Amino acid sequence: MKDSSFSSLLKQLSEDFSPYRRSIFRCLIIGMVCSSSKKCISAIWQRFAPLFADKGITQKRFYALLNSPNMPWTKLRLRSIRMMGDNILTQGRLLLAVDDSTYGKSGKKIEGAATHFDHAAKVNSSKYLWGHCRVVTGILSMVKGRWAFLPLLQDNYVPKKQLKTRTGQSKIELSIKHILQISENFKNQQILLTCDSWFGVKALLDGVRAVTENSIHVLSRLRINSSLYELPEGKKTGRGRRPKYGRRIESVSALAKALKASAQSANIFMYSNNRDILYSETIVMSKALRRKIKVIFVYRKNGFVFPIFTTDLELSAEKAIEYYAARWKIEAGFKELKHELGALDNQSRKKNAVENHFNFTCTAMTLVWIYAIKQESAPDRRIQNSKHYSFADIRAQIEKELMAEATNFNKLCQNSIKQAGKFIFSKILARTA
Repeated sequence: MKDSSFSSLLKQLSEDFSPYRRSIFRCLIIGMVCSSSKKCISAIWQRFAPLFADKGITQKRFYALLNSPNMPWTKLRLRSIRMMGDNILTQGRLLLAVDDSTYGKSGKKIEGAATHFDHAAKVNSSKYLWGHCRVVTGILSMVKGRWAFLPLLQDNYVPKKQLKTRTGQSKIELSIKHILQISENFKNQQILLTCDSWFGVKALLDGVRAVTENSIHVLSRLRINSSLYELPEGKKTGRGRRPKYGRRIESVSALAKALKASAQSANIFMYSNNRDILYSETIVMSKALRRKIKVIFVYRKNGFVFPIFTTDLELSAEKAIEYYAARWKIEAGFKELKHELGALDNQSRKKNAVENHFNFTCTAMTLVWIYAIKQESAPDRRIQNSKHYSFADIRAQIEKELMAEATNFNKLCQNSIKQAGKFIFSKILARTA
């Protein structure tokens, strides 16, 4: 059995870097994963500076890696995909998720910063913020009994009206670029993209299907004002071509109400629990997508109806509900990227440094989940009453493992561990070098 320790996985992932940059890369990843304090580059350098004293790596060279325009992100993505192994597919499908997230920045000279509408703004705060908007695409995978999101590609979105050249890409265009790049590594593989109603549009579906030979389908929320039609009748009557649409359906709400009488019940794994779900399904024609879609209505006990749809007509309703519920992990992933791995702690101003820092956090998050995949069992829970482990539980296990590798003094008190922190982390890096 191959070594599944975090040090071994990190060493394998860093093979595409030059020798002196490998230590810096490992240092940055460990600093983001294991640190509970600030994860900005200056704080990581101060923590690991003693290690580089005898290696000729100065602070200038340390910062130069972050600002490098020649980072091997494509090779790192391919290595991450290979390291996932068979866990990359979900019942024969590649399950992708795409979404965007905004976060504020301070300063007008930050590269890529712009004014964005904040959909999650609080009532007493401005609906617009100055900062970055990241379009992130990654893989949804079941890891030790819970869903996880592994970010593979990201791009910063800037509205065209705020660009001097007016040649930027929209969020849909960025997501299409991500999907096509990932599909190049999965020839003739069926891909299911889960997204919210903003991304589940005709422009995205046509954009990816026009280029790739892969069978790419969309699973998204159905807008309540969608224009739906019944399937056309089998026989053509009169002159002219066969009609593409049947009788127009009054509304999405009316269709949900009409199908409730024939609703079915099922026990589906949703939001970390097995839940009894009442649902109905039907196949209709979508005017917006110009194709057949399978519409699924989930009826809640409070009377609220949640509509979703998929262009994969062979996907069962139970799996569609489970996969769409798993899409929420991309929202949890944004929180982990920002607050647990330090995406918000980025103090860079230049373009390469800004982009590389966010790519570092995505790489660190993906590697943490790959580590969880390689383990024989789920990590121990810090909160004993919790039903499922969290991302922080994996980070705690990694830190404990690295501590055990760095020293064999198992009876050190907490104060002595804090005082010997720099020495311990220098030993960690020496082990991974």
